[in-house]
Amino acid sequence: MTNVGRCQPLAYIYYQGVHSVCARLVDPINAFWLATIICALLLLPTLFVCHRLMCLYLRIYPDSVDDAAGGVVGG
Repeated sequence: MTNVGRCQPLAYIYYQGVHSVCARLVDPINAFWLATIICALLLLPTLFVCHRLMCLYLRIYPDSVDDAAGGVVGG
């Protein structure tokens, strides 16, 4: 009763299932998060530069903000 059957077919099914799940589900999710992190790392310095340029622009042309708001100043 110790030799019930071979486990090789079950092990093959298990390993192929794990490989399929990793190849079709986990790897694309990892690629998505990697792309998200790369975009965030590239866009954060750009956001900082844009903010600094906006502050500089507002120092040079302080009246241009009032015109962009439709002439409404202070509410």
